[in-house]
Amino acid sequence: MKYLLDGNNLALSFFGDLAHRLGFERFRENLVVVLRYRLRIREHDTVEVYFDGGDLRAFEYDEGLLVRYVRNADDAIVARIEEGTRAAAVTDDRLLRHRVRKAGGRAIANEAFVKRFNLGSGILADPPPLASGGDAEPFSPRDFGIREDGKIDLDEILGGDSD
Repeated sequence: MKYLLDGNNLALSFFGDLAHRLGFERFRENLVVVLRYRLRIREHDTVEVYFDGGDLRAFEYDEGLLVRYVRNADDAIVARIEEGTRAAAVTDDRLLRHRVRKAGGRAIANEAFVKRFNLGSGILADPPPLASGGDAEPFSPRDFGIREDGKIDLDEILGGDSD
């Protein structure tokens, strides 16, 4: 299965207001680090992360994990679905989910993706409750090894000592 992640939406879901306070670009990078260290991509699965803006570039970090910086992530995700790519869009953005379904694709919530790939590996043992309206509450940055100053705690991400 191919997963098309709305990267900004996922970063905001994970890091909440901290992303705005300390600079969104830093949290994009932190999200990529979390995915690289935590994501265990199964055979035949691929994950494409789309971010708005940046230097309009793409990186294949690990087999099955591709990160793209595009002019408009929502449009890029919908275009991939319209091309006939069999994929699920991962986002909590209701408008994007509607556009993906209208284009014939499947859309899943951020929390469902986190659970499917066991990204928390124990650190998300108690996922946040759904807020009224069905939107997920933001995860705590500490849940993903991000300190209050926005720097990455690699020991937390790796699940122990990194020495």
